[in-house]
Amino acid sequence: MPSLITLFDFIHPFRYIFSPRVCFPAISYAMIFLWASVMPTILMPQIFPEKFHLNTQQVGLQFLSVIVGSLIGEQLGGRVSDWWMYRRGKSKEKMAAHRPEHSLWLAYPGFVLSIIGVVVFLVQVGRAGSKWNITPLVGVTIASVGKQLITTVLITYAVDCYRPDAAAVGVFIVFVHQIWGFIGPFWLPNLIRATSFNATAGVGTALLVVFSVCPIAWLHMFAE
Repeated sequence: MPSLITLFDFIHPFRYIFSPRVCFPAISYAMIFLWASVMPTILMPQIFPEKFHLNTQQVGLQFLSVIVGSLIGEQLGGRVSDWWMYRRGKSKEKMAAHRPEHSLWLAYPGFVLSIIGVVVFLVQVGRAGSKWNITPLVGVTIASVGKQLITTVLITYAVDCYRPDAAAVGVFIVFVHQIWGFIGPFWLPNLIRATSFNATAGVGTALLVVFSVCPIAWLHMFAE
């Protein structure tokens, strides 16, 4: 019979706040999730009806960019990651001997795509007049590709580091990114109103570099 849920089951995942191999990917992924996923999905319904005079159905169609980008990113993340790790294992003749950090190389293209997508979306929305154009959605698609690529790579990496406790690792990562994603909509629109779309793009880029790229680079250099 399955065991009963206890208080320990709720507390146990939070032990990974002291493990860089889980905590750093969780922080990195949470920041990417906020800027590459939450930010465009909350801003499009707020900005596009007023700026481009779109109705509800037309606004809904804008989210096809998120779907297309996520599908492309998932295919790239899964297939390329498998090929990359297989190539590494084959070259050393023992797949079990590989360091999980080797998979993190694939996160960097995801970071680049996410940052480019966020900047393109915000800058192009700021530059657009009252007539709709597709360029902001190109940015959303690019950001979604990067976000999905990073999702696959970072979660797989964290789980590979603690395979016997994979469920708790997943719970911790989801908790961190959901909390940060929930907080974002309360301050992102205010940031744009207080500054500008271009300035917000700069803030987003800085946050992504500091809290997404740097922690993963640290793992590459110092994780054992």
